[in-house]
Amino acid sequence: VPLIISFPGMKNSGKLSNSLVEFVDVYPTLADICGLPKPDTDGLSLKPVIENPETKIKPVAISQYPKSDGAVRRNLMGYSIRDERWRLTLWRGIKDNQIIATELYDEVNAPKEPVNLASLPENQEVIEKLSKFLPPPIPAEDPNAVKIPKGKKNLIDVDAKNKDEDAAGKPSVPAPQKPEQTVDEKTKERTEGFEKRDLNKDGKLSKEEFMIKQKDPEHAAQNFIKWDKDKSGDISKEEYINMSK
Repeated sequence: VPLIISFPGMKNSGKLSNSLVEFVDVYPTLADICGLPKPDTDGLSLKPVIENPETKIKPVAISQYPKSDGAVRRNLMGYSIRDERWRLTLWRGIKDNQIIATELYDEVNAPKEPVNLASLPENQEVIEKLSKFLPPPIPAEDPNAVKIPKGKKNLIDVDAKNKDEDAAGKPSVPAPQKPEQTVDEKTKERTEGFEKRDLNKDGKLSKEEFMIKQKDPEHAAQNFIKWDKDKSGDISKEEYINMSK
């Protein structure tokens, strides 16, 4: 799906970019262009791409869509994970979180004659690599949650609001303040953050791995240069833990 962006004073009007984008990037982009505060969303601003069409801000683009599998009577959620060449689609059961079907398409070499290449042994590494970007499972439905009738989701319980109660009529309890982290806790958190980004488990972060889901790509790119103390072109675990303090 092509995305067209145009605004007054645009310097690169009419330029084409092959950078991967998602619909969640539209709002952060508009805010960035208008000079508004960065919104707290999952999307990234595409302003760096608008200013330089060769810029890449994310390794993959993800879309999802539900469907019902009548044969086994289960509801599925489909996730398509697209990089510069491949599109991997995984169908996962909403209730049991099991992968029901896998599809893999070569969007560069066979874009007009799509063939599911997921069964080929030589493509298993591609599937494994892209599967690491699969969003976490949808949480199970809370059996104790208050059921809101259809068509009434926009109604507000004014009496409960005035009494500082929730929709179930129970007094709302302020969330406890999170205690300040100790040095060991911060180190553990940064270590987990490093290991999560280190997709190929080689003990260092490439720029591509470091830039995954960065909400401010420009600032993150500057940090990558600053944290790469030995100028090796990647960031070691020690550099990541020490420089992010």
